[in-house]
Amino acid sequence: MSQNISLNVEKTLSVPDTASIIKEGFSKGMIEKRKIEDIQTQILMILKDLIQRYTNGESSSVTIETAEKLLNSICFSIDACTAGYIGTRERIDLLLNGSITELYEKGLEIVSSYVAETKKLYYRIIKTRLNVPVEAYNLTIDDFPIFFNKYSIVFGAHDAPSNIDYPLMFDNSHLKGVFYMKQYMENLLFETEICSHFDNREILKLLACYGKVYSIDYKKTLLNICELVINNSIFSVIAGSKADRLTITEQQYESISKRLLRLNKEKTNTLLNEACEKMIHGLEIEQSKTITYIKIYMPELASRVTNAVKNNCLQNLIIITEGNQSQQQGIIYEEGERMSDAKFRTLTSKIMKCGSTREKINLIKSGTQSAYDFIDILEADCLFEDEYTYLFASLNDIDLAVLGKTVFNEELRSGIIKLDIVISEKANTDINWQAEYLKFLHNLEPTRLIAIERFINKIQIADESI
Repeated sequence: MSQNISLNVEKTLSVPDTASIIKEGFSKGMIEKRKIEDIQTQILMILKDLIQRYTNGESSSVTIETAEKLLNSICFSIDACTAGYIGTRERIDLLLNGSITELYEKGLEIVSSYVAETKKLYYRIIKTRLNVPVEAYNLTIDDFPIFFNKYSIVFGAHDAPSNIDYPLMFDNSHLKGVFYMKQYMENLLFETEICSHFDNREILKLLACYGKVYSIDYKKTLLNICELVINNSIFSVIAGSKADRLTITEQQYESISKRLLRLNKEKTNTLLNEACEKMIHGLEIEQSKTITYIKIYMPELASRVTNAVKNNCLQNLIIITEGNQSQQQGIIYEEGERMSDAKFRTLTSKIMKCGSTREKINLIKSGTQSAYDFIDILEADCLFEDEYTYLFASLNDIDLAVLGKTVFNEELRSGIIKLDIVISEKANTDINWQAEYLKFLHNLEPTRLIAIERFINKIQIADESI
C-alpha cells in the first residue's frame, strides 16, 4: 500500500455512525483498544482491495483525498448493515463477533436495494409531478437522473451527486448518500400527494398571490408549494369553506383575523388542529404516513400564527387570493419591464469592462428598469468593494427598501421586521452584495434607517404578469 494513504483511520472513521458507536463503546469499557485496532486493520484490508479495483489493478497508490473518499464509502456500507440494530450493545456485539468484510458486503447489498427503491420513487415522482412553473421544483426533479448516473455504490456510497434546490417541509440533511435521496424523494411524494387533492388552477393562483404579498418572482424563489397549500386550506376551513378551496377573500381574512385575535395560544392550537382534521377528512386523505406528515407540520404553523397575531401581520401568512390586496399591503412599487437574457448579458459585459465607478453606476441605473434585473446585476458580482457603497448611496429610501425585501425575505415571512435587529442577525451572510448592503445600512443615520424599515414592511412590488 502506498505511503500517501497512510491515514489517521480514527479521524476518518469519525465521519460515519459506526465510528461513534466504537468510540462510545471504548469510553464505556465495552470494547477494548486491541479490538478497535483489529477492526481498523480489517477496514484497511478492504480499502487495499478497493484501491486495486478503483485503479483497475494498475496501481496500489491513490491520493489522500481519494483514499479518504473510499474509506468513507466503506464505512457508509458498514453503517448500512449495522443500522438495523438499535442499541449500542447490539451494534458493538455485531462488530466484535462478526467479520467486518461480511458486514461490508452485506452493507453493499443493502445500499444497492435502497438505490432500486429510490429509482421506483423517482418514477412515481415523474408520473405525479405538479404542473407548476416553479423553477427550483422542476429543475430538481429534472436533475434526479444525475444521482442515478453518477452514484457509485462501491466507490462513493456516502455521496449524493445531485442538484437539489427545492426546499421541502421536512428534510433530514444529516443523512448521506442514497439514504438522503430516498428520504428526500419520499417526502416530495408526500407533498405532491397532498397537493394533488387541489385544482391546479387554484394552486397557480395561490402562488401568484404569494409572489405579490412578498414582492418576489415566485417562479424563481425557493418556496415550498405544499406548505402554502396546507396553510390556505386550513384557513379556508376555519373560514367555513371546503378543504379543497384555496381561495381566501378579504372578508374571510377579516373574519379569521378577528377570531384569532380573541384566542390565546392554547385555543389557537386547538382551532388549528381541529381545522387540520377537517381538512384531512374533507380531502379524503387516507394514507397514514401522509396524514402524519401533515400533523407533524402543525406545531410549526401554530407557532407562525401566534407570532403573526402578536406582530399584527397575519396578512403575510394568510394569502388573500380575491379582493383588492393593495389595501392590505400598503405602498405599491411599480415594476418596469424586465430585460431579455441577451440584453442582460450585454449590460453585465459593459459593466465588467468599465473602469470608472461612476460610469458603472450610471450603466446599472440607466440599463435596469426592473428591481429583479437590478438584483440580478448585483448577484452577477460586477462591482467591487467601495463600488457597492457608491451605488447604494445613489439610491433613495424606496429603492433601498426594495432591495431589503429580497435580503430580509425569510424574516418578513414571520411578520414585521425591526431593521436594526435583522441587520445584526444577517451580518454573516455569504452573499457578497447583501453583505455590502447590510454594511451600508448599518452606517446610516437612525432616522433614515427607520424610514427604510417602514417602506420594507409596507412596500409591495407590482407584477403585471400576475
